Amino acid sequence: MNFSTKSIVAAVLILSSFALGYFAVWPKWNDYSAAKLQLDAALDQEKSLQVARDQMNAFLTEYRTHTEEAKRLNQSLPLSSSEMHNVLNNLDTLTRSSGLTLGVLSFVDAPQADDLGAPPHSIRPVQISLNGSGSYAAIKNFLISLESNLRLIDINSITLNEAENSMIFTMTFTTYYQY
Repeated sequence: MNFSTKSIVAAVLILSSFALGYFAVWPKWNDYSAAKLQLDAALDQEKSLQVARDQMNAFLTEYRTHTEEAKRLNQSLPLSSSEMHNVLNNLDTLTRSSGLTLGVLSFVDAPQADDLGAPPHSIRPVQISLNGSGSYAAIKNFLISLESNLRLIDINSITLNEAENSMIFTMTFTTYYQY
């Protein structure tokens, strides 16, 4: 083999290498690059999903720790006016434990139409008037019990009148529920 034949063979080999690279390897390289981009995107998405899952698990753990607090909150601020029987039961228990005798008890519920456009589940007041009798110490004990009670109660007014052996009282207060 002479020099020109060797040169031609070398040129043919180089050209065939480029042709093989262009027609066989280059499409595979493009497929590999696209697959690598998809893999990187999937790994990034997996990381963000892992972070979201960890945040959700942390939220659920915290939520589960607050279920007892939520039960107490629902007792102090019931979810509807239909649970007002609990207020009566609570007042009855407090007056009996304080040694008071109840007279007249009346409720004045807030109007159902809200002029200010309060959103659902907003807080609505209920006005309660209570008449009864008992000793001064029993009335004082009742007020202390109301103050330390779990249910939210705002005392608006108290009127005390002296009777023969006891005090007659009239009390108005406001309690609340979620509308």
